[in-house]
Amino acid sequence: MRKKFRLPHEIYEKVFNVKVDKVRKIAVCGFSYQSNGLRGSDIEVKTVREFIYEICEELSAIDYMRQSIPESYPLLRAIQMSAWATKKPRAGRRH
Repeated sequence: MRKKFRLPHEIYEKVFNVKVDKVRKIAVCGFSYQSNGLRGSDIEVKTVREFIYEICEELSAIDYMRQSIPESYPLLRAIQMSAWATKKPRAGRRH
């Protein structure tokens, strides 16, 4: 598993074309895997369910109508739209 996470920090900046301060290394394992936190000192191990839940939690805090994920990331955009659409509207607000 460690071999898959040996990319130099600069590669992430080049691929995503942004300045990256810290890279969070996450190994996503199957549905039946029992996650138990860190593998080694810096690789988090999560199940698919844990990983998707975390993404949904983060994206549900962002107002889709004001700050949507770019179309070039269709899966993240769909998850954001889903998280936004299933969120209960606040009283007195229409979407």
